[in-house]
Amino acid sequence: MYHAEQEVEAMQTPPINPARRDALAERISRWLFTQDPMHTCCVENDAVDEYDAVARYLVDRLTQGDAPAVALHTTLAVWFGDEMVDEARLRPLVRSLGELLDAEPREGGDAHE
Repeated sequence: MYHAEQEVEAMQTPPINPARRDALAERISRWLFTQDPMHTCCVENDAVDEYDAVARYLVDRLTQGDAPAVALHTTLAVWFGDEMVDEARLRPLVRSLGELLDAEPREGGDAHE
């Protein structure tokens, strides 16, 4: 059985630039909208703000030092209920979230290269 805590154990969240928190939350909200991991039909209904609050919570978890896999699982479980989180669907999302975070400008510098 897959557990989010085991996914990409080496993947840690680089420090998030505090000045970029809101911009990162917006990027993650758009990313969640396109991925629609909870099958809310937000894309079909053009509900572009469907994941705004979820994204802000996810950024808070990442800022607190949660690994991306743990932060994503915890966030979705808090907002939608643990029983609604499809663990198998999280695997590719964790990788995609890692790529999104890797492209994010860091404290005191540009995007990680």
